[in-house]
Amino acid sequence: MARCVVSYLDSEGLRHSVEVEAESLFEAAVFALKTKQHDCAPGELTKLEVEIRSSVVHETTGEQSPPNGSAVELGVRKRR
Repeated sequence: MARCVVSYLDSEGLRHSVEVEAESLFEAAVFALKTKQHDCAPGELTKLEVEIRSSVVHETTGEQSPPNGSAVELGVRKRR
């Protein structure tokens, strides 16, 4: 099971979101639509956005260097 945030825009452009636990994209959509937290139900053609929340955490330090220079140097070069 994965934690997912399912959201959509209503006809007035307001975003509605709900967090669910699901085993698939379609299950997340169904669970979200069945919750009573929505003030305004989406229409039949409304696009649902499903964001999968991950517990993956990446850590690095400024001293760990990728092959093309330090992480800080790469960030500065990309911004220029």
